[in-house]
Amino acid sequence: MKPNFRRPSPALVISVIALFVAMGGTGYAAVKIGSKQIRDNSVASVDIKNGTVAAKDINRKTRGALKGGRGPAGQTGTAGQTGPAGQTGPAGQTGPAGPLGASAFRAFARIDDGVIKAQSGGVTVSKPGTGSYRVDFPTPIAACAVVVTAENGAFAQTIVGLGPRQNQVGVFTNTTDTPMARVDGTFDIVLAC
Repeated sequence: MKPNFRRPSPALVISVIALFVAMGGTGYAAVKIGSKQIRDNSVASVDIKNGTVAAKDINRKTRGALKGGRGPAGQTGTAGQTGPAGQTGPAGQTGPAGPLGASAFRAFARIDDGVIKAQSGGVTVSKPGTGSYRVDFPTPIAACAVVVTAENGAFAQTIVGLGPRQNQVGVFTNTTDTPMARVDGTFDIVLAC
């Protein structure tokens, strides 16, 4: 049996020819049209597909001319976290000595049986009774330290801040015998504030 081939219709033949011409014409243009066939200044921006020209396709001089001016500075970013503390450095050298402060010493007196034998100035003494003395200083002494030392085997008791100006010290010299008795004596008194 012989295969049964039909002859193609004229419409089919013309459509196949038109298809080959259309495909071949585009290929011909792509292969045969180059930069020599295009006249200078004849290709416009609308003739170039968007996104097809890369920086490498443009010469360096033109690329340099395309750079714009510097834009305004952006906003300052947020501050970063504080870093860890560094190691403690070595100790520095000792500085020079400062000036001497005011002396705490205010007054002194050496009293022998109610009579002042030596003093710093402004000190007075009275003797109301045996072994009882009242020592007056020229300034208030309520915030001062009073040191009294008795001689000849006696000891001294004190009352600080007597008098209307709070500038008196009561001193009582006593024997160390039993029973204790007040005795006249010699003592030194020092006032430090």
